[in-house]
Amino acid sequence: MTNRLYIIFISILSVLSLFLGYMLYSTKKELTDRIIYVDKANGTLIDERDGLQMELEQMQGTFSEMETDNKQMQDSIQWQTNRIAKLLASARNKDFDIKQLRDETATLRRIMKGYIHDIDSLQRMNDRLIVEKQNESDRANRAETQSKQLANELSTTQDVVTKGSVLAAAGFSNKGIKEKTRGGEKDVERASQASQIKSCFTIRQNNIVKSGTKKIYMRVESPSGQLIGNAGNANLDGQSMAYSAMREIDYQNQDTDVCMYCMASGLTKGTYKISIFEGGKKIGQSDLVFSR
Repeated sequence: MTNRLYIIFISILSVLSLFLGYMLYSTKKELTDRIIYVDKANGTLIDERDGLQMELEQMQGTFSEMETDNKQMQDSIQWQTNRIAKLLASARNKDFDIKQLRDETATLRRIMKGYIHDIDSLQRMNDRLIVEKQNESDRANRAETQSKQLANELSTTQDVVTKGSVLAAAGFSNKGIKEKTRGGEKDVERASQASQIKSCFTIRQNNIVKSGTKKIYMRVESPSGQLIGNAGNANLDGQSMAYSAMREIDYQNQDTDVCMYCMASGLTKGTYKISIFEGGKKIGQSDLVFSR
């Protein structure tokens, strides 16, 4: 009797073990076919459909925040955003095929990652282009500044050469003279006694000016501004002007002493202005004063 009860007990345990094994297998299979999501915000478990819906909503937000200047990509992002909206509407329908929802969500996930990578690459490229453009602008500005500096230096050099190309007269000695009966000349102090005005000066050394024959012009103006003597006209200071005297000299880039005379009569006391010209430019000026 005892053995029979033992056999019955063992049989019941075997059937119960088979039943529990089957239940464990079925539960495992169901869990394998059904993905369980963890809601981190609430610390709860949610099923696959709700998890996919949550992921789609997150992707929808990510797509909405994407920014790019590429028109083609903008259109594609908008199309994917609309696609997610439609898929979300389908996900809320409990009869919608979970496998299709899973596959489309995975596809959108890959597309989203690709867009993020492309936008990031475009942004880095755009940043490089902005930096390169700024560098090019800086180089152009530096080149323009250097060009202006060189132009100013050239202009300054040309001014120096131009000014250096003009002779200079200095060391004036001006007198009123009277010709002697037997030849020669005599200095006079009275204006009324002078028959000529004599001006002696030195043309200074200048290594820039071309050597050779130079025409030197002298203008003598009375205290009232009238020209004394009239030996002809020449282009002086940019205009045709009468001059009192002219002579040629042989200039060899060294100090050269010059004396010039102009005929005069009826002079009165006062200050007479003497101007010297060469090459059409005034190269020196001095005064002769008759005090009586």
